Amino acid sequence: MPTKRTRKVHQRRAEVSKVALYYASDGLWGERPTGVDLDEFLYGYPGCSADQCRMVWLAVRDELLPSWVKEYPGTRPSWWYLFDPECPRMSDEEIERHGWTGWFFAKDLPDLRRRLGGVGDPIYEHLNYVPHFDCAVPDHFVSAEDVRFYRSEGEKFRGKPIDPRNPPKYESEASYLKRHRLLAAVEKQRLRKKDFEPEIIAEETGSASNEE
Repeated sequence: MPTKRTRKVHQRRAEVSKVALYYASDGLWGERPTGVDLDEFLYGYPGCSADQCRMVWLAVRDELLPSWVKEYPGTRPSWWYLFDPECPRMSDEEIERHGWTGWFFAKDLPDLRRRLGGVGDPIYEHLNYVPHFDCAVPDHFVSAEDVRFYRSEGEKFRGKPIDPRNPPKYESEASYLKRHRLLAAVEKQRLRKKDFEPEIIAEETGSASNEE
């Protein structure tokens, strides 16, 4: 019955530490860690403790996602992209194309948001970096310093840094979720045109933001 299910979900949430809740919910729940401790290491770096973080996510997702969607329609928490069974995963062909087959992180890679244009290369395309994504968008790009350094070493470095006049653009989270038919009906009603506008990568931080 619904009451029993709700009681079970709340019990699972109560069993999770407040620090774990904070990271699983991107700060919507729980408490920000005040110092370095085991919980902060476990949950602040989900790529290093994926199995533990996945257990936390699966324990709280049924209660968290409705609250998140109500607060931030057209988006999902960052852990959703890492651990949720509903999140589309990168295809085996794409993983093989990048040379990531068999690597520890490959199973958790999300299907990436579509790139719509702009100049600037993710650093993993040119250097031996573990790929890392922020809600299915690369979050570490080649810098001008990278270009200068490797070329000064005599290497034929072809990576392109972000062009502030024409930065990389990606589809929005709302567009991504719509494309994969993952928007809830109530969620669709709250979205506006601006929620589907492309996101641009800021040169200073390498993070995505809505285009004005």
